[in-house]
Amino acid sequence: MKRISLMLALFLTLSFGMAFAQGNGSSVNLDAVDGLQGGEIPTNLGADVTFHFGYTNGDGANKAKGITNGYSLSATGGATWTNGANGDEFSFGPAPGNFDLVWSVNTFSWDGAMSDTIGFGGSVMLGPGLPPGYSGPAVYFTVNFGTGGGFDNETFCVDSAYYPPSGTWMWAYGSTVGSFPPSWQGPHCFGLIDVPNLCPDFTAAPTSGGGDHCDLVVLQYAATDFEGDPITFSVTAGVGSIDANSGQYTYAPTLADVGASLGATILADDGLHGGACNTVDLVLNFTNVAPTIVCCAGVVPIGQGNTGSQCFSTNDEDCDPSTVSLGNISPTPAGNIYISGNNVVFETDPTDGGAAGTIYTVEVCVTDGVDENCCVVEFNVLTVEPFEVQIEKTHNTLQGMHVIVDVTLNKGSEEMGGYDILIAYDASALHFQAAIPGDFHTQCGWEYFNYRFGPNGNCGNQCPSGLLRVVAIAETNNGPNHPLCLKIDPLPAVLFSLDFVVSNDRTLECMYVPIRFYWADCGDNSIAYHPADDPLSSVQGVSRYVIDFDLIGHIEDMFTGFPTYTGVQSECLEGGGPDKPVPIQFVDFLNGGVDIVCADSIDDRGDINLNGNSNEIADAVLFSNYFVHGIGVFNVNYQGQVAATDVNADGLTLSVADLVYLIRIIVGDANPYPKLGAEAASYAYENGVMSVDSKMGAAFVVIEGNVNPTLLATEMEMNYAFDGRNTRVLVSKIDRVGFEGSFLQFDGRVVSVEFATYDGTPVAKTVIPRSYSLHQNYPNPFNGMTKIAFGMPFGGDYSLTIYNVTGQKVANFSGSADAGQITVDWDASNQASGVYFYKLDTDDFTDTKKMVYLK
Repeated sequence: MKRISLMLALFLTLSFGMAFAQGNGSSVNLDAVDGLQGGEIPTNLGADVTFHFGYTNGDGANKAKGITNGYSLSATGGATWTNGANGDEFSFGPAPGNFDLVWSVNTFSWDGAMSDTIGFGGSVMLGPGLPPGYSGPAVYFTVNFGTGGGFDNETFCVDSAYYPPSGTWMWAYGSTVGSFPPSWQGPHCFGLIDVPNLCPDFTAAPTSGGGDHCDLVVLQYAATDFEGDPITFSVTAGVGSIDANSGQYTYAPTLADVGASLGATILADDGLHGGACNTVDLVLNFTNVAPTIVCCAGVVPIGQGNTGSQCFSTNDEDCDPSTVSLGNISPTPAGNIYISGNNVVFETDPTDGGAAGTIYTVEVCVTDGVDENCCVVEFNVLTVEPFEVQIEKTHNTLQGMHVIVDVTLNKGSEEMGGYDILIAYDASALHFQAAIPGDFHTQCGWEYFNYRFGPNGNCGNQCPSGLLRVVAIAETNNGPNHPLCLKIDPLPAVLFSLDFVVSNDRTLECMYVPIRFYWADCGDNSIAYHPADDPLSSVQGVSRYVIDFDLIGHIEDMFTGFPTYTGVQSECLEGGGPDKPVPIQFVDFLNGGVDIVCADSIDDRGDINLNGNSNEIADAVLFSNYFVHGIGVFNVNYQGQVAATDVNADGLTLSVADLVYLIRIIVGDANPYPKLGAEAASYAYENGVMSVDSKMGAAFVVIEGNVNPTLLATEMEMNYAFDGRNTRVLVSKIDRVGFEGSFLQFDGRVVSVEFATYDGTPVAKTVIPRSYSLHQNYPNPFNGMTKIAFGMPFGGDYSLTIYNVTGQKVANFSGSADAGQITVDWDASNQASGVYFYKLDTDDFTDTKKMVYLK
């Protein structure tokens, strides 16, 4: 009733100001209709259809102070609708405040059947009304035919109407101007349609995918259905699969997919259209990372008839297995070239090389089945090849046991007449027993072999603790007896073997004991040989290269003076003439040593047959056979099997007591002794607080200076004292408790840290810093060797570069490391005294420090 009253008031206001005219160019237009389906109004979608009307004020000088416009709605076939709630929006000015006296919207029935008329009216007191010359959007209303449908092919019309039903539209401009009816182009009629069920529409539809063929393709598809019908996804063509409900597409490519034309067709269906709904075509492209190969640099010299090798390395960054093969070989040798592991091996024939030697180029290729890369190694087959003598480096040698160290002739093209070898070793770790003649004596019947060990007066008080000389001569003045050969083919061949007993001193556990060639005068470590071009002459061959046990570091130096480990000295290469021929640098020496086994790597007690299963009946049978048949029954790994016989953990191997205890374990009468291994833990000291990431039973911390620590692990007890130099702190408790996380607070430099679990197991600790750091080298200043340490809170690559004061790079250490403290040893003995700078570079950190080298 309120809205009807307002419309009546508006009508009266307009009536009093009317001065009827034919029009002033003003108009009301239907500008747009939203929600149509193909130009028709849907009757079964439950969707709003919105009619937008525009007003044009044809008077460019005066505003319309009052308006009244109504719209009649009608439909054929008895179609019904509801009117929307937003029928009164004004789109110009501050609408509807433009009409500040009255603004009213009302729905009513023009024929009494239903609310099929919408009236808009307004008048002003002080407001702007409809501004002069305005032309633009003004009002809209909505209708909704619901979801029932059934009115297909009927008609819905919108026409002008007036309240009360008789009358015309009128806009009032005031008593001085008059009132004018706006023009109207109606009626506007639209067909009604029952819209058929719609297919789902894709809202996420990738059309391309792929990448590296090793990576799983995962793509997400999504769709909506207008009617809310459930949607099912499927792959109707091509490769891959899709989850019917979630729309997640997956495909696992293979190497064969690289470069292939692949794709898939994805369907989103609501089950009501027989699969004839919207699809998306997906195109897939896959790539491959080619494997790489790098050949070791340098030309490998090989004597005719000998064997040499050159290394290479391969890498494939994706998931493919790679195959390595030989490519082009030039020239073609008579010998055999093949691949063994990461090495190209050349077994030369005595006819290879020619008179002046020949460079053989060998192509090595790696392929993953699609892409291939190659590199080249080179061999120089020499008609004359220097001798190479090597001391063996043993591995995992048990303490208290004999170890045999071979001294081997690896290379050499000439015939030998004898040798004089001087070897140094650490007598506190290795107890020399005997020198055993090798292949030249057993196969060739050389006539003289002898050795001596102990003090040697030639080196004064600089003698090593262990010094051993071995001398052999092929031919002696003993009548018609002659050696069978002066050269063994093929090499390598053992010159002699050294028998040592390894010290039982447990402080040597996990240590490397070098055995090296030693020079006290010009005659040491020399070989007498007969040149092929003058077989009746005898030449003294002395050292050319001296290489330490890592087979990388050359240490030869002719100017250190005797005694030395660096090879023949310059004074030995003087002379000449028939009475004093100059020695020829024709022998390369490779040092070796004994690698003492680490205690935690010794095989488990009771696993005597080394099959990985301890204390089984097969171990007892094998151990029993030892007592009957002797040591020869241990034919898998002699030292490892002997170590495993200490079943009762009394430190003695190969005892009847061990056999008895093994049998008791097997029948269940005794428990085996476990292999003791260290627990792993990481600790950090940051901002005065020390923490550990695993539960510990006790900690022993030594701190530099006199400090007063604070215990943070409240369940533990702390004792500490200053010993005059350092503060020694013990965190422990008799009760069965432990601690982890932050446990101690103090201000000072940590000298050492030791942890143990409650069960007494030692802890292999790792310091994990909270941030990157580069520490000052120690010692500094230094003479010869110094240590440079840095901290990495995360694993990654690093590069530590050392420069002299001119900015020249003199050394570089680079690689990858896990999080923790990394220490690098730099040997500056071949550098000049002075100031050096060292710079650390990581992915997220760089720093530079200075150090001083004083010779």
